[in-house]
Amino acid sequence: MSERSLPFQVFISYRRDGGEILGRLLYELLRHDYDVFFDHESLSSGRFDTKLLSIIATCEDVLIILSRSCLDRCNNPGDWFMQEISCALSHNKNIILLLTEDFEMPSREELERLPPEIATLIRYNGHRISVAYIDSIIAKLHEELHAPKKQHAATFDNIDEWRSFAACLGERAYVDRLPNDVLSGILKNAVTASVGPHNGVILNDMIEKSFYRPYNVRTKYRYEIDINPAFSFSAIEVEEDKYFELAESFAYTKLFLTDERLTSTFWLSFATSLDSLDEELKSESFLFSENLMIEREDLAALAALDEDEKLDFYLRDMRAKLNINGKVLTPEEVRIDENGIFARYELEQDAGDEVSVKIRFRMPQKKTNCFFFASINDPTLSPFIRFGYPEDELDVTMIPFLSRAVTAKDTKVFEGLRELNVENEWVMPVSGAIFIISEVNHTT
Repeated sequence: MSERSLPFQVFISYRRDGGEILGRLLYELLRHDYDVFFDHESLSSGRFDTKLLSIIATCEDVLIILSRSCLDRCNNPGDWFMQEISCALSHNKNIILLLTEDFEMPSREELERLPPEIATLIRYNGHRISVAYIDSIIAKLHEELHAPKKQHAATFDNIDEWRSFAACLGERAYVDRLPNDVLSGILKNAVTASVGPHNGVILNDMIEKSFYRPYNVRTKYRYEIDINPAFSFSAIEVEEDKYFELAESFAYTKLFLTDERLTSTFWLSFATSLDSLDEELKSESFLFSENLMIEREDLAALAALDEDEKLDFYLRDMRAKLNINGKVLTPEEVRIDENGIFARYELEQDAGDEVSVKIRFRMPQKKTNCFFFASINDPTLSPFIRFGYPEDELDVTMIPFLSRAVTAKDTKVFEGLRELNVENEWVMPVSGAIFIISEVNHTT
């Protein structure tokens, strides 16, 4: 952090154990209007003691946070909290006390055992602080601080000036020429003006984490799952009652906002465990991955099939079908091993910045400890997830999770049907729903 040449206006003094969180909050809420010293943010290099005391000596106001047990160590030689208090008193600073909810004023007997400056200190004007009412405290501080407020940019003199500025921000060519720090500043100020300083600090912190992180997005997202009592194997001998059949239909439009594109070679993956994929498969590009819950010996029997039989199982038993931008693709290779079932596809030409994807397939799903996880891993507009099942045979519990609180309008629960439907809203990763599946007990 570079050194400041201008003096600070307001100094925040606190005891770390008990006052640090409140000190940081005050710093965030005041720093846009005053030059505020808060040691975590403002101190860079040099002698710690000299800097602190010189800043107190030159500032206008000192906010002293009195938190639980903060005075207990004031008799210790060299105690910094006590030194800051003494310096503020000796330089006749405008001192404002901020008392946390759990701070107790010392009794007469306790004051006699403390340095004499403490008795002087507690006679200063003070406010009992509750985070729930922090806005009213900040308003009072603005009235009591001696330091003049910073001169912020003037508002536009007339509506025509504002419209001219707004028109510039609406032009992509103009915005593209603005540095990232300017764009970030415009965004932060807009958020703060919209939701207020307190919520603005929280929301801007969330935005800042993703400001320089590029995303690709999805729209027209529709994920439909139907579960049937048994999967039919024609290629191998299997005790089919061990499995449900999961029939899935997955459609979306993906808009590539980054340099990433759909590669000419990619895979559809039905993996027993994504973590256990070998290094060769890890290096490949996966358009879609699904969790395959299958007995090891049955997967081994499928892996023993020849290449044509594997392809036949994939197309006939799994009924897998992939459509990219309106064109049905045929797999170039179907690989089956201990890690799962993998189909390789080739694109004849670049799919472009916007790709329409439709996938349909059926797969076996073990009945024991059965669950289904439908996740949304890209920013997605208006996602729809439907799970259908035979209500006389199965019972399904849906546990939705979104990047915001789930409301009743997001979910629908009918006999034989569970839905998660977010209309006209963006859902951020990671969101989705978990479906827990169990067989209905018909015994009485």
